[in-house]
Amino acid sequence: MLIKKGPYGQFTTEAIDSQDSIFDYASGIIALNQDGFFLPCYVDNGPAGINLNFDFSGLQSLPEFESSQSIVNATDRRRDTVHRQTRRRKTAEFLSSILNDINILISPSSIVLDMNFVFTDTAGEELKICLIPVRQSATKLSLSSLGYERLEELLSSSFFDGVISNDEKQLLVYCTKANDEHMFEECCQRICNTEYKADITISDSSKQRAAVNSPDKRVIYVCISLAMALISLKLIGPVPFGIFTATGLMISVKITIDLRKLRQRTNESKARHMSEERRQILFPNNSAGNDISEMNITSAVLASENTAQGISPQYAIYLDRTNIGSDCFLSDIVLDSPKVSSLHAIIYKTDTGFFISDCSAKGDTFLEDCKIQGDRRYEIKNGQKLTVGDLDFRFRTVFD
Repeated sequence: MLIKKGPYGQFTTEAIDSQDSIFDYASGIIALNQDGFFLPCYVDNGPAGINLNFDFSGLQSLPEFESSQSIVNATDRRRDTVHRQTRRRKTAEFLSSILNDINILISPSSIVLDMNFVFTDTAGEELKICLIPVRQSATKLSLSSLGYERLEELLSSSFFDGVISNDEKQLLVYCTKANDEHMFEECCQRICNTEYKADITISDSSKQRAAVNSPDKRVIYVCISLAMALISLKLIGPVPFGIFTATGLMISVKITIDLRKLRQRTNESKARHMSEERRQILFPNNSAGNDISEMNITSAVLASENTAQGISPQYAIYLDRTNIGSDCFLSDIVLDSPKVSSLHAIIYKTDTGFFISDCSAKGDTFLEDCKIQGDRRYEIKNGQKLTVGDLDFRFRTVFD
């Protein structure tokens, strides 16, 4: 990608092969920008080819933001803490939105995670990204397509220092690599609902200091014992010399053993603390703060776009689970077509919307002409095109 600055704003541009590769549906998602993380994208059909122009006027790239930050003095420290907490929440919301985008057919592989092309405002409280609106294959509609190396490089930016702990960064990267969407979402919720904590804290520093200082005193005792042994050798004789020497050796051995135990206890304490932090990330005690807007959805209509004898069939969807297929015993919506499986797809109705999963033998279910995978559910939005086998439908929701 390239940066272009002109009299009408600041843009970062990406050249693409042809107009045909642009996914109009993805362009519409960018235009709606409901999550607020996408930069506006404009398609430029110029003589040199087709460019995608992303407007970042008034924003800074992460490296520019980092270089513009000065040392925070005492009066600004509290303000900086508030900024960092807001940045922590926004970062969690951005990462969580990636999973939501997958459900509406936006591949994470289309997101530009290069820190030079991730932007923020002057306060560092916003995150704005470029989403390349090109069609991706169904195999890329997964968290792992985000690229754990790309995510790890982005989170290594000093923009996230004091915002996300190292444990949280490592867990997010691990979830991306393992394609564990559930654990990834749990981590995002944990980050969003808690304040930043350092990775390692020593709860009882006075005990640690006492444990460390006590061997230092015994070193003095060893030195005194050895000095007494030398004096006794000259003034008294070999027997007192042997006694003082043995005493010094015993104290030295005791110091070695105590130091080894101290290091072991310190390592165990750190390990317990880090384990507890990870447990809190994965299994928070409460799920407060999950702000999910509830919509009173009553039903939906699946309107056929395949007109037969001037009639376009419509099918009502009002059950929590609606089966679609060619077998009248297995399906609630029965479709007569050789390319429709006995149980082809399932539409689920929830309090927040409708979702579809593919059950067909050949995976011939498409949403907005994008082939969906059978191992996950995809959200269906009002007005979207649904293709079952070789039959096209338009999905319409009905609200109270």
